[in-house]
Amino acid sequence: MDDTPILTAVILTFNNEDTIERCINSILEQKTDYKYQIHLCDDCSTDNNAKMCERYAEMYPDKIKFFHQPKNTFLGPYRKTQAYQAIQRIDTKYFCIIEGDDYWCNENKIQLALDFLESHPDYIGWAHDTLQVNEFDGTKKSWVHDIAKYKVENPVKFDDRFIFLMTSSRIFRNCGFKDKKIWPVDYLVYNYHLSKGPVYYHDEIMAVYTVGESGTFTTLGNKITADMNGMYAYKISCLLDFKFDDLCTEMQKFYDTSWGKGLKYYNRLLKFKKIFGVRLGWKLWFMRRFVLKYGFESMDLNYVYPRKSIKKHSNNLFKAKQQRKNAQGVEK
Repeated sequence: MDDTPILTAVILTFNNEDTIERCINSILEQKTDYKYQIHLCDDCSTDNNAKMCERYAEMYPDKIKFFHQPKNTFLGPYRKTQAYQAIQRIDTKYFCIIEGDDYWCNENKIQLALDFLESHPDYIGWAHDTLQVNEFDGTKKSWVHDIAKYKVENPVKFDDRFIFLMTSSRIFRNCGFKDKKIWPVDYLVYNYHLSKGPVYYHDEIMAVYTVGESGTFTTLGNKITADMNGMYAYKISCLLDFKFDDLCTEMQKFYDTSWGKGLKYYNRLLKFKKIFGVRLGWKLWFMRRFVLKYGFESMDLNYVYPRKSIKKHSNNLFKAKQQRKNAQGVEK
């Protein structure tokens, strides 16, 4: 019997001491005939997260590989970041990515996903619905049915439906994303694979996505989030070498109208492309809209958000959280 893993589950984690065990256990508890491995990647946590990860790696040496960054990489060069290095290590037939504050909630996920993908080689991936749990107000909602309100029909393709399925729900066939030599930003990973083939959607909640203080996008605010979403279509166009220009142009319209920006930027994009051509038109449009605000770094395909301000705000939230925990400990 071949003991070579067929799937790599990458866990990206930083300061997740309250949730990391739940995340790891949700993968270890999978009931499957398929051999899989876990790459546990800690980005130099300042809490007990790294120690907990190391303990799990010692307990399950045949299943878990622990990768600990000696220095936090969040603000470093993109090719030295934790996530970039994690994607470069993947050498199995399939892979998936999950954050340390999220977890799976169905022990048959791997079996169902790989049974399907092994018998349907024309599909590039498999995904499912996700439960979004908001730690601030206690609400729990289906991502597909309650929040995005998608009507998902199989197969999910790179088309004008613009269906986005959450990171923790996806299992992809390994088809060369790491050769692109870019940061594995979730929407780039997702759309890259959709451009290679369809994804099968399984309509069942099998993972939990946590919205809380530790989440990066929680710190952005609606104004910056709207801007970041406004960048997606250009970045995807660049990633796919402008081969899906019509779809990406309509994607720009979709994101801008969804975030209340209207048709102002979309109409300007059409005008720029008509005058300067597709590639230069997109580039000049992006520069006019975003570079003055976020600098030339924003043109980098890896750029997702203003990292320095996000890091500062995240650190402040973490310190406040630790202070509350210490105060509760004193009271006890």
